Amino acid sequence: MDGELLASSLLEGPFSITGRRCLGAREVVDLSQASLGLRQSWLEALQEEKAEVIDERALELLQHKARQSDFESAAFNFKKSFLTDDEMELLCSSARFCIAMSEVADFCINVNEVGDRGMCALARVGTMLPFRDLADFFAIDNHIGDDGIKALAQAASEGALPSLKLMYLYSNCIGDAGFTALAEAAALGAFAPNGLETLLVMDNDISDKGVLSLERPMRLGKLRRLREFGVGNSMADRGLQVFLDASLRGELPHLRELHLTHNPLTDLGLNELLKSPLQLSHLGLEGTRTSGSAQDFREPITGRGAAAADAPSSTCWRGPARLRKRMAEKDAACSAARKLWLGAKFGAN
Repeated sequence: MDGELLASSLLEGPFSITGRRCLGAREVVDLSQASLGLRQSWLEALQEEKAEVIDERALELLQHKARQSDFESAAFNFKKSFLTDDEMELLCSSARFCIAMSEVADFCINVNEVGDRGMCALARVGTMLPFRDLADFFAIDNHIGDDGIKALAQAASEGALPSLKLMYLYSNCIGDAGFTALAEAAALGAFAPNGLETLLVMDNDISDKGVLSLERPMRLGKLRRLREFGVGNSMADRGLQVFLDASLRGELPHLRELHLTHNPLTDLGLNELLKSPLQLSHLGLEGTRTSGSAQDFREPITGRGAAAADAPSSTCWRGPARLRKRMAEKDAACSAARKLWLGAKFGAN
């Protein structure tokens, strides 16, 4: 008698109930894979055991990759933990994780390997059990594209993110289709009652076509509380016109920070922006097609109205802190390399 037949005869017989009690949840699940008969006879119990195993593995992931979090934590921070789509799907298949997400206020998966599959799994959870307390969502520097963002936007439209105020999605693979889905969700009032306060989608592939979709939520007054917005990397002067028109209609009274780095903007669009009623304290233009003279705007911008109180005392602002740090490190490395090259070519003085 082979091992599988022997296991089946023992565990499907009188020893079945007692045997299962002697085994842990993981052993039951693993052993059941050896025999179709075991899976059929243990079907009901097996489902419970599988759920326990998934919860155990989800808790291990939380403790290992989310800074010792557990199912009672008020925030999940997976930053730089090499979190993958497979692991995100595992988390989202855990009942206890899903329940915990309904009470979490801050969720961060910055600088990981999460793509559309992982984001779609998270969106499905939110559709079934809304993330009612989630206010801050960070998914910077992953591999999320249009499919993942459209799934998240659809879930939000169905009530998954009723408290969301801050959304950080820059450095991903989002295009016009994904951004348009977010704009449509905003138009439907899918986020916090007063709308989003921060929406950052720089370093993606969003063009004028995507940015133009903001006109509807702006006209409906769904972005009146927006304080910080960033987009990239394909928005030109035509897309910028959306913000100029909205400011003239009084639809962006709280907008203070506008991050336009690495977009193909020109002096024409920038000059029009500087004439608008927007009370900006920060304006990021690094990597645009605007001239150096056109970018010399810090005093006129930060000296206006209420924005003057929040004006930075340092040099012209160049994007979010993480991007500023990254650019500074890159500039320092380039400078050092250049000095070495010059020394090698011309000799050190």
